[in-house]
Amino acid sequence: RVRVMADRPARSAIDSLLTSNGLPATNALHNQWEQKTLLGRGSGCGRRHRPCAIVQRPTGDEAVRLEAAKRFALELSIQRALQKQSQHNQDQQMLNMRRAQAQLLLSRVYVGGIGSDANEEALRRAFMPFGPMRSLDVGWDPVQQRHKGFAFVEYDLPEAATLAIDSMNGVVLTGRTLRVSRPSNVPQPAQLVEDLVQQGGLQSTVYVCNVHLDLTESELRSVFEAFGPVKYCALVPDPKRPERHKGYGYIQYETNQAATDAMGSMNNFDLGGQLLRVGRAITNPTTLMPGLAAALANQPAKPAAATGTQAAEPGQPPPAQESAAANQQGAAADRQTAGTEQMLEAEPTVRGSEARQVLTQRLQRPSRVVTLRNLVGSASELDDQFQEDVTEECAKFGTVANLVVFAPETGGTVVVFVRFAEPAEAVRAIEGLDGRYFGGRRVGADFYDEQLFESGNYTG
Repeated sequence: RVRVMADRPARSAIDSLLTSNGLPATNALHNQWEQKTLLGRGSGCGRRHRPCAIVQRPTGDEAVRLEAAKRFALELSIQRALQKQSQHNQDQQMLNMRRAQAQLLLSRVYVGGIGSDANEEALRRAFMPFGPMRSLDVGWDPVQQRHKGFAFVEYDLPEAATLAIDSMNGVVLTGRTLRVSRPSNVPQPAQLVEDLVQQGGLQSTVYVCNVHLDLTESELRSVFEAFGPVKYCALVPDPKRPERHKGYGYIQYETNQAATDAMGSMNNFDLGGQLLRVGRAITNPTTLMPGLAAALANQPAKPAAATGTQAAEPGQPPPAQESAAANQQGAAADRQTAGTEQMLEAEPTVRGSEARQVLTQRLQRPSRVVTLRNLVGSASELDDQFQEDVTEECAKFGTVANLVVFAPETGGTVVVFVRFAEPAEAVRAIEGLDGRYFGGRRVGADFYDEQLFESGNYTG
């Protein structure tokens, strides 16, 4: 029994091969075989059964040539499949390249209307809260030795640039109103953002930055659960200190409406003395946190009751039984995800506005680091005796564990950072030094975040 099945190109190739070897084409060959065929239904065959075709099996050279034609058709089919796979890979690579190019374009911000009194340090402090900054390029006039009144800020993430534009456009800095927008070489930025969100399936995911470094993922999640059930809350870890995060991350809700409500309510919300910046997610979080994909894959499915969050009453804690079930499931998830348990922590029992109050009270404790400003006019006034004199003066209020004199390369304000052994000593130092005159200058003293100081960030 022989049945020749091939698509149109393969069948044409078979016909060419058969005719070149002196054999009739497939249609003619089929007709010849059909004349020798005995068609019948056979005993017991119903009307729904197709008639059977009993044909004579080809022999000799005819069988050899037919097998060669079948092999040729198979090779053609394989080649076509490989070509389709190769074309698909090329299309995917092209799509990834376009996506990366779009993200790069959307990560740049133009800043105009910069006042003459604003220096690079002031600009960096103003635009740093929105996310990790890759570069700050200030237009410089070498003849007049001053900036031209504009700059370009490039972030690591397009989400940071979008938030910076929405928040900083029209803000007054050193007496001048800033003009913040996309660069002129970005075509249809709104459509680019929408395409990236749709392609990544990020409609229910929000981007959160300027998160207090003492906040954990579970604590941040407890605040954002006021708007709906949260699938995951993941803060990008600091590669230098894996136990700490970098102050930004992503939260995915179960519904798009919950994400929209969170962006509208939590943007510019003061949590622990820092204003949260919340916007739409554009970058897939798994590209920044490879461990997140594995953690989500191993996360057990939660019953509806375990994630039940009352959106209408953000501050209401869940029932005791519900909280116990949530804690048990969170512990089970931690045991299963092992190396990525920090990304999917157990749910706390306090949520919404009540969680915000608890966290704000916990984070507003005094720091051990104090900043002293206006001790000198510029870096040129610094000498070898300066640090020793400041250390001796600060030692009157407690034990000075570390002292750093930060002088920006751009010629900005010199700031002295003093870390005391105890928070109470820092409080006494601020009370004794703030407003005091040192070398004819009135000193300004204030607290500074310990985590920023320990990480070497003196511009926060």
